Amino acid sequence: MIETSPRLSYLMQQIGASSFLCVRISKDTIQKRYTTYPSDLIFLGEQYISKNVVAAIEKPKMTSIVDRDLYKITVADSDRQEFANIFDQGLTGADVEVHAGFIDNATGLPETNESFIIYIGKVANYEYNVDTTESGEVKAVITCTNPMAALDATKPYYTSKQFMRQIDPTDTSYDEVFEGSHKLVLDWGK
Repeated sequence: MIETSPRLSYLMQQIGASSFLCVRISKDTIQKRYTTYPSDLIFLGEQYISKNVVAAIEKPKMTSIVDRDLYKITVADSDRQEFANIFDQGLTGADVEVHAGFIDNATGLPETNESFIIYIGKVANYEYNVDTTESGEVKAVITCTNPMAALDATKPYYTSKQFMRQIDPTDTSYDEVFEGSHKLVLDWGK
């Protein structure tokens, strides 16, 4: 169960509660911070820019093995300048964080000291999508890994005498587990 502070609980329970997202992408010298809030803001001690850049965030789908590893951030990049230079530097492996913040309806101001962490992970892939219709939109699609994908990963554990000797030279737990081994009868408790 997710525990929230009294302040966040209050903001979420307001009638017509409003939220905004803050996206941070960082790798070496690359530092990009964007928000869906209507104006720039200092959020959790960092400056986030509101340029109407974050177009969509698609969370991972759990419908099949094929698409459950994807977490997509779509960024409007109409003049292909916002991300062109960092795409050239290589964005794969960059750290990504997405936070959800809330707006206090009483004051109309955003809560900038507390948030929900929506996503923490790494960039897996990135590309430009160019719409050649009348509007001619250019969007940068940043595909991130899904935190649940790590649960699919399994490491083989070899049950052989040699494998166990690599881990601990004194381990004898698999000495009798090899081709041509013989049956071993243990009398427990005697």
